[in-house]
Amino acid sequence: MTQDTYGREILHCSQGTASQKLSGQLALSALDIFHSATAFNVSTDYLYGLTDTRTRKDTEKRETAMAPA
Repeated sequence: MTQDTYGREILHCSQGTASQKLSGQLALSALDIFHSATAFNVSTDYLYGLTDTRTRKDTEKRETAMAPA
């Protein structure tokens, strides 16, 4: 996906602004994170680097598999 597409379709901004957000020159807002997580079907925790599990559904599967019998 190009920065232009990411900016227009997900962040609702220009390519230049998307570039600044992706490079850290501008902060991604909570809404930017939410829109990105929704668009890429991942959890916000995954985007923040708090988990290696991409989606909540995957987390539930792992927790169920690890539950005591």
